[in-house]
Amino acid sequence: MKRITRLISLALLAIFILVGIFGCYGNMSLTKKVYNFNGSLGNKYVQSIVNWAFWICPVYEASMILDICLFNTIEFWTGSNPLTMNENEKIIKYAEGPNGEYKFEISKNQIIISQPNDGTGNENTVLSFDPDSNSWVMNNDGVSQQIGYLEGDQLKLVSPSGEELSINLIK
Repeated sequence: MKRITRLISLALLAIFILVGIFGCYGNMSLTKKVYNFNGSLGNKYVQSIVNWAFWICPVYEASMILDICLFNTIEFWTGSNPLTMNENEKIIKYAEGPNGEYKFEISKNQIIISQPNDGTGNENTVLSFDPDSNSWVMNNDGVSQQIGYLEGDQLKLVSPSGEELSINLIK
């Protein structure tokens, strides 16, 4: 089962990277939300100070990376961005993989991946956003594993074996 989880994780990462690099232009919802938050603060002097702070402490950079690599890729693929989805809205897509067809149920803060015609029962992999820790968690067969989170100026991606890939968000 760990091998399947690892393969699914690697396949999803490859899909997100390829689509994000080669043709994903979305509406940048997260970055717009951060920008609108700054615009709602006090007067123009406060907004200017917060703007500089958001560029120095990589708030804008982190939101852009998440938009480009994750949210805009999902929007490109499904036509809807998870950040702008209603609580009850759900998108269902099917994709052909090396082991047959996969079903993706995408809703706000959750992606459920299953292989409906695999004949082994309905084993689902669930990717959920945890707002308390600002991280994405993968749930598979009752086992939860964090697959990515922000820590200061670092974006941390966690492999199934527990190894972390750290991406510096400050130039």
